[in-house]
Amino acid sequence: MAKESNVAGTQETPKKEKAYKVICGIFKARNVALQEASVLKRKGINAVLAIGKEGYSVVCADGVSRAMAEEAKKEIEAKGLKAVISEQ
Repeated sequence: MAKESNVAGTQETPKKEKAYKVICGIFKARNVALQEASVLKRKGINAVLAIGKEGYSVVCADGVSRAMAEEAKKEIEAKGLKAVISEQ
């Protein structure tokens, strides 16, 4: 029988890349958040309404790398809208 040895520290754990999201606004009222999502949709940007502690947030990109979040933010701002990148 072959004996398996498990030496601590021989296996490297891969570093987990940070995930980012692009938010186009946080609103207290649901209907205001829906109106903002509607404006984004008319400008060709897909958005999702998420419920959080602060209220309703309009999320344009979720779980992406920093480079992709920067690219999405530039695209949104090029259409005349505000966007913020936050870490998840």
